[in-house]
Amino acid sequence: MRERSAELGGRLSVTEQNGGGTLVSARLPLSSPWEPPNDRHDPGSRRRRSHRIREGIEAVLTGRGGVRIVGSYGTAEAALAGLVTDPADVVLMDLGLPGLSGIEATRRLLVTAPTTRVLVLSMLDDTMSVRDAIDSGAAGYLAKTAGLDEILRGIHAVHNGQLLLGAPVARHLTGNRTGPVDDGYAPRERQVLALLAEAATTGQIAERLGIAQKTVRNLLSTLYLKLDVEDRGQAVLAARRLLKP
Repeated sequence: MRERSAELGGRLSVTEQNGGGTLVSARLPLSSPWEPPNDRHDPGSRRRRSHRIREGIEAVLTGRGGVRIVGSYGTAEAALAGLVTDPADVVLMDLGLPGLSGIEATRRLLVTAPTTRVLVLSMLDDTMSVRDAIDSGAAGYLAKTAGLDEILRGIHAVHNGQLLLGAPVARHLTGNRTGPVDDGYAPRERQVLALLAEAATTGQIAERLGIAQKTVRNLLSTLYLKLDVEDRGQAVLAARRLLKP
């Protein structure tokens, strides 16, 4: 693994701990620009670079923290096809994919595999990208500058039902909201709120409650008004604050 890290422009260190055990630390050039100036307009070069970075993430994550990688894909179309035969509990999704976008891929994936958790890993950290990703059903969002340990923690967090937002992107889901404008919630709305607080998707809420997705969408529209929020990301955070003991 040390040699593979070096090939990818990174470094692997192994340190014996005083209290026992071994600390393995890997650094890969995820914080470097994905597209250097001389290949920004060269699709072939971008694909090769993205492939190398996927290989790097795969090499370091394989076998760590119980992670088993079932597939790695260069396009959303290939991923959607591959995940039919090799389903995954958690999918690391890029947004800037050739062809079908990561946003649309997330939507389509969660229609056919509503229990899958999508963790976005993207260079894009603008407000629209973050909100679109959460609204599409993503359970987490990390910038590509995130370290591999943070990515590993993120995988486990979304797998356990948490909404995971990296520090650089969390600010996009905060606003000057004053809180719910109505404290009167019907029993069904309370059920949806509880699942929303778990960052459940529309399909997951429908399945858990045994109701149609259209009914869930109608309930969510009402809850957005009561919570005084504009999008799903804000609604998840508001539901958590509201239901916090």
